[in-house]
Amino acid sequence: MSTAMDLLMITIDEAPDHPVEPERLALALAAAELIDLLGAGAVDLDGGRIVPGRGAVPSDRFL
Repeated sequence: MSTAMDLLMITIDEAPDHPVEPERLALALAAAELIDLLGAGAVDLDGGRIVPGRGAVPSDRFL
């Protein structure tokens, strides 16, 4: 399961009476996706920028 899916399941399960604000949840899910991409080597951080990772070569030549 991805980090974002784990986060979503915890959020839904832990706060049925107090739902998380949509803006906060969206930001947390985006951060979770970034964590997964960093872990897979698909992206790197260069200062404050997200850049393609060194091992990220798409199989489609048009990408």
